[in-house]
Amino acid sequence: MLMNARRVALALVNACAIFGLHIGGAAAQAVFSVTITVDEHCHGTETFSDGSSNHLDCSMQPDPTNANLSALTYTFITESMTTGDLNVGEGPQVLSDVIRFEFDRSKSLVSLVFYSGLLDSKGEGDAQADTGLPLLGGLTFAFCPEVGAEGNNFCTYTPGPDQPGFESPEVKVTYVLISDSAIPEPGSLALLAIGVGVLGLGRRRQKA
Repeated sequence: MLMNARRVALALVNACAIFGLHIGGAAAQAVFSVTITVDEHCHGTETFSDGSSNHLDCSMQPDPTNANLSALTYTFITESMTTGDLNVGEGPQVLSDVIRFEFDRSKSLVSLVFYSGLLDSKGEGDAQADTGLPLLGGLTFAFCPEVGAEGNNFCTYTPGPDQPGFESPEVKVTYVLISDSAIPEPGSLALLAIGVGVLGLGRRRQKA
């Protein structure tokens, strides 16, 4: 199924960590990495540290803040995740998108709802996510700055503990959130996710 690869990998990571404690007396905690790439056109992928990937289920579903409207919603299965809003834009006071993490504990189902406030004069947009920003209140917040030329923007976000989208200390999740773009193929999204990871690795090596 959709998340079997993640669960199998996590089981292996935990087994290796336990084995390391037995043979070495103490071992650094193993970390499983995954990059989740989504855009405003219902294309989403999970790319794992071993290079494998899954497509994320995506559809227009009832808006959690207004059941009379629909919102672009990605779904995936995980054991736990910090809920809340990730605000995306040129600055904390200049938002273009809001990424809302919703969690249904009864189903172990996480929803990533992609809202875009970039509407034209008629209140319509050219992407499925262009339905306006959600109603706010009582949620955990974080901010992710947009980069890239206007019309081809994205932001990269790796949450820490207690931040929206954080899963667990054993799972490092990086989100690549693409907005204001032409409709890309799912394969192109996976390549972008890999490219962002390589760029980050190069920057860390330069700092070292």
